[in-house]
Amino acid sequence: MFFGLLLALWFLVPGSPGRPYPAQGTLGPEAGEVPFVVAAMPFVLLPGVVAVWVFGIIPFLARRRYRSFKAIQEATSVTVQQDGLFFERDSGRALMKWTEVHHWRANKQMILVYPGIGIAYPLPRRFFSAPESFEDFKALVEARCGKQR
Repeated sequence: MFFGLLLALWFLVPGSPGRPYPAQGTLGPEAGEVPFVVAAMPFVLLPGVVAVWVFGIIPFLARRRYRSFKAIQEATSVTVQQDGLFFERDSGRALMKWTEVHHWRANKQMILVYPGIGIAYPLPRRFFSAPESFEDFKALVEARCGKQR
């Protein structure tokens, strides 16, 4: 759809291949300069496309994936054990061994543990009883799973 709109705009601008300048024939080096609107089009459209992707499409896809994954929406308790993370929900229990962690990421507010590509278990700082517990857990995950990616 976007490229169709871009193509339609291209043919509406005087001097484009589908619409030559009235007195100059076709567009080319002998026809003169390219209009500013045509020359500036990539610099205007590219940031717009990036903004739509980052602020529109990615959040939409993330919300849709979260809504489709019902197990992650349940109230969950997480216990750190010697051999992995033990998740307990109303629907069941599971042990994710440290060797099953694909990768992990952390910032000041949250640790994300990825059992596979595209699915993460978020562990926010507020889940921990003290700020030191959060930092200790972060160090434990790094010791068991390697550096974050």
